[in-house]
Amino acid sequence: MDGKKKEIFVMLIAVLGFLFQLLAYVTPSWIVLENVPTINGRLDLRYSVWYAKYCSRIGCLTVTPFEAMGSDGNQVVTRSSWIEIQAETTVAIICSLLGIITALCHLRKGEAFRVSVGSTIAIVSLFVSGIFPIIPIGKVSHMNEMLQDILQNNNYFPMQLTVPYCPIIAGIGAFFEFVAAISFSFWLHSAIHEASRTTTRERPTGVRDISNGVARVQSPPSYQEVMEGCYNIAIIPPSYEEAVNCMETTGTKTVKQQTMEMLGTRIDEHYC
Repeated sequence: MDGKKKEIFVMLIAVLGFLFQLLAYVTPSWIVLENVPTINGRLDLRYSVWYAKYCSRIGCLTVTPFEAMGSDGNQVVTRSSWIEIQAETTVAIICSLLGIITALCHLRKGEAFRVSVGSTIAIVSLFVSGIFPIIPIGKVSHMNEMLQDILQNNNYFPMQLTVPYCPIIAGIGAFFEFVAAISFSFWLHSAIHEASRTTTRERPTGVRDISNGVARVQSPPSYQEVMEGCYNIAIIPPSYEEAVNCMETTGTKTVKQQTMEMLGTRIDEHYC
C-alpha cells in the first residue's frame, strides 16, 4: 500500500469512527424501557446521552435524562453516574474530532508520515477516542443488567427492557478510531525507519580497495589520505561530498585546482 492509499485509509477509518460515535451519542437507545407507568399512562422511555424520550402511539415527549430518572422505580440510573457518562462521551467525541483535524492538517502540509506536533496530537487523540468510550459503554451495560435482573425477579414492575443498540454503535466507532490510531502509528514508524535506511544508503559508507586482487570495503578516506595517495583515485575517486569538503577547508584556488586535477574529473565552479 503506497503513501497516498495509507493516508486515505487512515482518514476514512477515523471519519467512520467519528460518525459512528456521534450517531451513538445523539440517538436515544442507551437504555430502552417499555410500558413505563406514568400519570399519562404507560409509555416507552428511551435514554440518549443528552436527552430522554417518553413515547406513545400519539407521539414523543423529550425531556432531560435527569427528569426521566427514577422512572425505573429503583434509581438504577442516577444523576451522578449519568453526568460521568456525559463527560466521558464528550471527551471521546472531542478527541475523535481533534484527531481527524490534526491528522488532516498534518497530511495536507505534505509531511506524510513524519514525526511532528500534528502527527503526535493526532495519534494520541485517536487513541483516546478509541479507548475512552469503553468506560460509558461498560457503565450503561451494567445499568441494563441491573434493570434486567430487577424486572425478572419482581413482578411488581410491568416494564420490559429492550436491548439497546447505541452502546454497540459506540463500540464500533471506538474500534475504528483505535484501528486508525494503530495504523497511523505503525506507518509513521515504518516511514521513519525507511527514511533512515534511505539516508544510510545514500551516505558514502566506504571505499573499495582492490589491492592484491581482493575487494574490501573500508571507511571513507579523509582528504589527507587522498592527498597522500593512499588510494588509487584515478580508479576510485572520492565521493562528491568529500571533494567539496576538502576544497572548502583549504581556502585557496590553487589547492582546489590541484584537487580537481588529482581527481581526474571536471568539477563545475558551482560545486566549488
